[in-house]
Amino acid sequence: MTIPVAEIIFYAFTLVLITSSVMVITAKNPVKAVLFLVVAFFASAVLWMLLQAEFLSLVLLFVYVGAVMTLFLFVVMMISIDRAETQTSFVRYYPFGFLVFVVFTAIACYVFMHEHWAFTSMLPAIHDEKYNNVQVMGNLLMTRYLLPFEMSAVLLLVGMVAAIALAFHGRKADTKTQSIRAQLNANKKDRLRMIDLKKGDE
Repeated sequence: MTIPVAEIIFYAFTLVLITSSVMVITAKNPVKAVLFLVVAFFASAVLWMLLQAEFLSLVLLFVYVGAVMTLFLFVVMMISIDRAETQTSFVRYYPFGFLVFVVFTAIACYVFMHEHWAFTSMLPAIHDEKYNNVQVMGNLLMTRYLLPFEMSAVLLLVGMVAAIALAFHGRKADTKTQSIRAQLNANKKDRLRMIDLKKGDE
């Protein structure tokens, strides 16, 4: 009797992913919520590794867990959050959140019905040693999914510009700025002055 190691790992990390995702939403401490989100990303990386998507798995670990989540953790630790106000807002929007949860659960159940998927096995396909998922993903992004890929890039750019616009409150009166025109037109006579100390003492 062979032990289905892949299935055991899949179900174990799926349980970890679901549990940590629920804890991200329900955790009262924002620092703990960020830490549970790190656990969720790690479990997702393991699941992607089982699907032989090594590149996406490593990118998720290095970029999100190693950089983005560290930044989120420092930001959450530095800002002060009023827990009482947060709990009040959570209770206020609980009915709407529950309605959204029910709608998305129904959509997910409908999409993942057996009639919409022609899966003969739940296990991922086994490829040979010459299989390169990075090359396959690059070919798909640059051919079949080029338009969604470019649209996502534009959306990220719009989000970055919107964040900068929201954080920018105008220049202050005492703000020091550089004048590129003045720097280019500057010469040695305006910046350097020779003083004879002996002649000045006399």
